[in-house]
Amino acid sequence: MSLTAAQPRTTMSLRQVIEMGKANTPWVFAPIAHPAVAQSGYDPELWFLLAENLAALGLKTLAGEQLDALCQRRPAGANTPVVAELHRRIKSLNNDRINPDELIKNAKRSVEALRIRGTDLGEAFEGWLQTQSESESFRASDGNVVRRIGDQLLHFGDQIGAARDIGEHNIAAVAQSH
Repeated sequence: MSLTAAQPRTTMSLRQVIEMGKANTPWVFAPIAHPAVAQSGYDPELWFLLAENLAALGLKTLAGEQLDALCQRRPAGANTPVVAELHRRIKSLNNDRINPDELIKNAKRSVEALRIRGTDLGEAFEGWLQTQSESESFRASDGNVVRRIGDQLLHFGDQIGAARDIGEHNIAAVAQSH
């Protein structure tokens, strides 16, 4: 049996989540809003904000899917100017889909570079490779990659920003120790 530490749970009201969606912090908002849309009974304001924030991230496919689903479920809102404008913005975004062959090629190069440095990820790579036929990958405009397997979004966050913050923290710590 595997024991894991209980993760603290934070409860937010629908109003708090909606306000977060207006705060111009899409990497903070979108991962919270994505599951919250269904939990809110498909609140149209929350759903629209999710599509808008996904578009702000350059995630054209995911933004378009959310806005299309909202318009299907709430047809009266589909013809409003704000929805039409978001449709236009989403259409103007660059293609966000990552070709699976490109993804695999880049991963192979990374695995090889790590192997040369003494870290063997061959087995983990083979496991990851087996999931590729059932997944899609999307590149945000900031370079972050979001994977989707079924309805589940993986790596749905600002991984590049987190890595940068860790690097800056470690560099500052080393600088202070000298």
